[in-house]
Amino acid sequence: MPLCESLHNGKTHLAVGLAVCAIKSGYTAYFLSAHELISMIQENIVSGRIHRKLKTLNKPNILIIDEVGYAVFFASTFCRKLQVKNTECCIMENP
Repeated sequence: MPLCESLHNGKTHLAVGLAVCAIKSGYTAYFLSAHELISMIQENIVSGRIHRKLKTLNKPNILIIDEVGYAVFFASTFCRKLQVKNTECCIMENP
């Protein structure tokens, strides 16, 4: 579910609300920014634990990556490589 609108329209607020709603409904959710994701992946590649981290990121029912405006290509590539459980990848983008 891509949300690609201009700045300050409440996309992060909506994403947090979706995660909270999912958790209240019994699902698991993981919310992080694109910057956090990129840093986490880079650190785990360097330390040789990338496979473990990818397994961790694939565990929740919903993975929300926020603020990917500067890294849309990376996020979409990551979602394809992660082979998320569902066929859709939620991208919250700030252009």
